[in-house]
Amino acid sequence: MQSEILELIDYLVRGQFSKGGDFITDRMKKQRVQVRYAGRIIQGFIDLLAENIQDILTGAYEKYLVNLCSALNIDSEKILQAYLKKSAVLEAADMTPPIVVTSLLGELLGTIRERAFNETLQEIKNRFKKRRGDLDREEGISDVKVDDRIAELFQRNDDNISLLYNLSFLEFLAGTIHSPKVKRTTKILLGKYINRVVETLSNN
Repeated sequence: MQSEILELIDYLVRGQFSKGGDFITDRMKKQRVQVRYAGRIIQGFIDLLAENIQDILTGAYEKYLVNLCSALNIDSEKILQAYLKKSAVLEAADMTPPIVVTSLLGELLGTIRERAFNETLQEIKNRFKKRRGDLDREEGISDVKVDDRIAELFQRNDDNISLLYNLSFLEFLAGTIHSPKVKRTTKILLGKYINRVVETLSNN
């Protein structure tokens, strides 16, 4: 069972994110970028998730989550409550370790991705507004309108937005695993693709 859980953790982290090695893809795997040592960082994060997996196998889900969130500097309570709400509708017989891991880590990874990507979204808005300058004041484009435009790109699976989503996640992982080189390289790539999104927004 433990080897099955470890494979599941690997899949949950890498799916729609990494194409193996040091390559990061967009969610649809249409394009990829190489970040040296990214593979090592991703594996380090997977190892961190798997570190106390025995707690899940013995039913100590909350202990596992609290320890993990402490290492990641994330509030565990919100994630735990979301997990408990989802698991409440399941029958006791359905609460198998793979289902628990999928649900628990799904909430955790979703929280991490959302937090990381929100920082990138804010930078997109800042650069877009700076680029527009006086036009922004003349036309009165609000944050809501900018958010709507970005959301539309995201819904269309725009390659650049999709890649930014995953690069934001990698930047978080690099900070967690303490790799300044990967973090710096990822930040440069984030800047490049943020500018592409700003260009698209400016032309619409």
